[in-house]
Order: sequence, then structure tokens, then C-alpha cells
Amino acid sequence: MSKVIYLTGAPASGKTTTVDEIEKRKESLFVWRYSKRLIEYMEIKYRSAFSHENLRSLSSAAVSAQDIADLDVMMIDFIRDSRAYGDVIIDSHAISYEVYGFRSTSFSINVITQLQINEIWVLFASPETIVSRTAVESKGRRIVTLEEARMMTELQSSLALTYGVVCGCPVYFFNTEIPQLEMYERMLKRLK
Repeated sequence: MSKVIYLTGAPASGKTTTVDEIEKRKESLFVWRYSKRLIEYMEIKYRSAFSHENLRSLSSAAVSAQDIADLDVMMIDFIRDSRAYGDVIIDSHAISYEVYGFRSTSFSINVITQLQINEIWVLFASPETIVSRTAVESKGRRIVTLEEARMMTELQSSLALTYGVVCGCPVYFFNTEIPQLEMYERMLKRLK
């Protein structure tokens, strides 16, 4: 029986690296990288190049609620089609850091229930680590303070717990400061 995993965490918590490593180690795994799909969608919509850096720096100034709704429909179709052939990971985070503070682009109850999520995985690291990772390699992310890093992690975790209640599924929290191979092995065991 295949699983649908919603994988999330604050920016710089290690989502992209983790998903890339799990994908290398697991056959029959389908990944919906929300930010990558959003960039592809925006490139088609605006008929020009769009990057992770654009997405992170412009965020709500460039992406509308309708863009998110359109992408959610595509994601639901992708998961419905892919889960017949293997496990699916949705790589996403709903909390973004904006010029005014934070924004949540959460799934609606209708969307979250259609995803038929089996487990939610939240990646986390200390605020100091998040700040350090962002400072070393920002990739278009805004530089955050310790308090902002803490708040982003707490907001993302709160939303994941809410999704867990709505979906009736467990939520697992993975510390990305432990040895990486150990963390990947724990995740792969969850997929067996």
C-alpha cells in the first residue's frame, strides 16, 4: 500500500536536501515539489524566467491566491495518478516571510482531504541553525532573526498539527541537526 507524505518545515530546515536524498534511496517514489511546480506555473503564466530566488523574494507580490488554487488542482491530480505506482511526497511549506511579517497559504479542508495524506513529516532545526543556514546560503530567502526563525518553525509546526487532526494521521518531527544518514534511514523505514 503506497503512502502520501506531506513533508514540511520552515525555510532552511533542510526540506530540499532531504527530499533529494530520499528520492535517491527509494524506488517508486513520486515527489511533488510545490515551489518547483509553482515556478514552472509562473513561467508559463508570465512567459518569462522565474526562479526560486524570485519566488522567495517577491512571494505574495507575484503569486496570487488564484495561482495557488490552480496549482492545488494540479497537485491533487498528480497525487491521484502517482499513488497507484508508489509512495508520494509533497514537499511544501505554507508559511512565507513577507515584508510585513508572515503569511500562511494553507490548504483548504477540501484540498487537504482530497490529498489523502497518510503521514506528515515536519523538519526542524534550532533557530540558531536556521539563521546560520540562511546567512551562509540565502538563495533569495530573507535573512531572519532568531525570533523570526523560531516563529516560522512554530507556525509551520502548528499548521502541520492542524493538518494531522483534519486528516486523522500522525505527525512526525525530524530534527535535521542529527547525522543526516541516520535521519534518512528513519524516514525510509516510515516508507516501508
